[in-house]
Amino acid sequence: MRFKALTIATFGAILWITGCKVPSTEQIINTGLDVITIYQYAEPFITAAVEELKPTPTFGISHPIKDYFVLASSPNCDAIIDRFDNFDPFQSIICSFTDATVRYDNWFIVTTMEEFHKEVLAGTSVTKNTTWSDNGSPEVPRGYFYEFIDSDGTANIVWTVNTGLPFVHLSGWAKRADSNQEALYDWWTVTGSNHN
Repeated sequence: MRFKALTIATFGAILWITGCKVPSTEQIINTGLDVITIYQYAEPFITAAVEELKPTPTFGISHPIKDYFVLASSPNCDAIIDRFDNFDPFQSIICSFTDATVRYDNWFIVTTMEEFHKEVLAGTSVTKNTTWSDNGSPEVPRGYFYEFIDSDGTANIVWTVNTGLPFVHLSGWAKRADSNQEALYDWWTVTGSNHN
């Protein structure tokens, strides 16, 4: 309860500084709303101000994508702020390079992530469906791995990461501009999947 009150007080301070009406802590707690919900219903000025806290509003929580994937901190990466529905990832970063474009996602719920990937893979030509492991621990799977050619004829790799942490389910989606699946896999093993 202390953390929730501190977070609410911090959010209230942001509203006060910008000259907007600040609901009392008791009002917020009594509504049963969390900080993310309050953010979603905030006035446009506040929403714009909070969105400047790129990559996404985390309210003091560390950014698991950047903590895990080395490439996600590259200057060639941008946060995806827009969420179209509640089934989108909580946080997303997209990185564009000469060899490939890769999207890293952080999901609250593993089943939502799995459903999303099931839809991505539907109707594609899946060439590999397996698990992947770290070089140091090949006997311990770190997540699922899929290679496929999409309807545009381009090479894709989708993989998931079992972090062992609650509400932190990571995935990546690498894509080339051509159908060279072998070149994409080589890029993925050296660069795209590189993690801390």
